[in-house]
Amino acid sequence: IHKSKLSSVARGKFNILTSKDIEFFCSLLGSSGIIQNVEELDSYNVDWMKSHKGKSSLALRPKTTKEVSEILKYCNKQKLAVCPQGGNTGLVGGSIPIFDEIIVSTSLMNKIIHFDDNTGVLQCQSGCILETLENFANEKGTLYQ
Repeated sequence: IHKSKLSSVARGKFNILTSKDIEFFCSLLGSSGIIQNVEELDSYNVDWMKSHKGKSSLALRPKTTKEVSEILKYCNKQKLAVCPQGGNTGLVGGSIPIFDEIIVSTSLMNKIIHFDDNTGVLQCQSGCILETLENFANEKGTLYQ
């Protein structure tokens, strides 16, 4: 893993994660929505090309927009840094935390909400995988682009 080119960037004036913060996130998401295990965090802290490595000690996996909103409201109030993360497949490491930011993963927000047969417009949650959407569109006889 390459040393980040951003190593000269200073950490912002954010607070450090506490057990009180973990308790809040547990009460909001349940234990299945929180990842603290170092081995499990590896896939969130390292990009898929294995060229960037983050240092987050917490990944949150909300299932709804409301949960994302509550997470961000809390983090803003507590001055906790956040790193949003989708599929973590980018080529430039943009979804990898530089310091100890809390990772907010949209991986569980993967539902197709609505498909309009007349217009071909599909509405989905932000964590939907493109292959899943393409397969869904193919099943509907629609070209996905």
